[in-house]
Amino acid sequence: MNPSFLFLLAFLALLQLRGDGYFPFPRDWPKDWLLALVLGHLALLWALLLGFIRAQHQNRPLLGNWLRWVGPAKWGVALGAIALIVAGQWLQAQRFAAIGYRWEPGVMFTLLAASLVLVALAFAKERTGRERTAWALLAAAALGLKFYPIFCFPITAERSDMLPILSEAGQAWLSGTEVYRFYLLDNGVETQNVRLPGMIALYLPAVALGLDLRWVVWGFEALVFGALIVLGGRLPSQKRPVWALLLVAFWLLPYWQMRHELYEVPFWLLLMAAFWALEREKLWALAFLLGVMVATLQWGWLFAPFFSLAVLRRWGLKPSLLAGSFALALAGLILWSAVGSHWGDFYFHVFSYYRHFLAQGVPYLMSMYLTALLAKLGALGWLLPMQALGVFGLLGWHARKARPISVLMQVCALALAWMLLWNAVAWTYQYLLVFLLLLQSWRAQALEELKGAD
Repeated sequence: MNPSFLFLLAFLALLQLRGDGYFPFPRDWPKDWLLALVLGHLALLWALLLGFIRAQHQNRPLLGNWLRWVGPAKWGVALGAIALIVAGQWLQAQRFAAIGYRWEPGVMFTLLAASLVLVALAFAKERTGRERTAWALLAAAALGLKFYPIFCFPITAERSDMLPILSEAGQAWLSGTEVYRFYLLDNGVETQNVRLPGMIALYLPAVALGLDLRWVVWGFEALVFGALIVLGGRLPSQKRPVWALLLVAFWLLPYWQMRHELYEVPFWLLLMAAFWALEREKLWALAFLLGVMVATLQWGWLFAPFFSLAVLRRWGLKPSLLAGSFALALAGLILWSAVGSHWGDFYFHVFSYYRHFLAQGVPYLMSMYLTALLAKLGALGWLLPMQALGVFGLLGWHARKARPISVLMQVCALALAWMLLWNAVAWTYQYLLVFLLLLQSWRAQALEELKGAD
């Protein structure tokens, strides 16, 4: 067994340690100290990212006496993570009490009891050989704990403007008014709209019905969890304990549980479906998914060229051009449905806003990137060239020869991490998608090795 999964566990642990913004470090620390912390976290993150990829390609075996602890370890991880989640939600309720966060012991301990029962049932099911049922019960335990912030914490721009902006943009779309404009949120700040129409559209039903948008997030999280269970079912038996450990560590990551307002999960599901379509050689399903991805999140623009190379190699020029034209037409239609004739406003909010923001020379100090360092050095003009250099370099390397889908996933993870390194904003939660890509590459390589052994 390859020890690369240990790098993935350490990657999650680093995200948990890092958190977002200044927390847990004091805001009044000297800026150079805080910047040094960010640079240290980034160095460790990249060491783990590259270490995982290197270990995957070295294929060094892990000693068997280590492996015997992988199965039992997930139960310890699950119970430890649940304890941290409860403590973390209590801390959040105290820290943000002034903006409406409530500590409700009855709600929390009801959800805690339910999650512990589900973990116990999962333990019993695994002992009878029903692994996927055990995984589903563990997923249910993680999803159940996510009810607490939905019930007890409000959606407010005082905490995060992500879901409030989607709500405001959705209301504008439904009322027929301009979608791409500044919105006055409940924190008193006129806030830009950088969300793409596809993402806004996915939240429109909840906006129209007046529902908490976090139910949409929860629903897509459940679908992502379910997809990971199904994907893991194809793994050989000796790989499944590691897969289960990685899933538990991911699903019950306290940081993710506490960031209850993250909106990008629908894109994760689209990306997973796109890899599935490519793996199953379903060209038109892939073209549809790529078109929706490009219109849903900016990372769709990043991944599309890498998928296009894979499509070209697998299906040839003419089918690739037809599928690519369909994907672009679909993306254009989705964009037009929200933008209408206001392309200048769309361009400003999606492309120009952060360029103007960076021109002020004061990027966020504690984001997970090198941008604050470049601002200190007076070198912000290097951001875009460095992004382009890295992405085109990866694209050129990947184009040299046909590579398995596991490598495509690793290249996409590298491209995303590289873009974040030089981006206008790069919060910790955005690295969850990097982890998901690496997780899928671990599974894909396991299946490739199994196929090669047949």
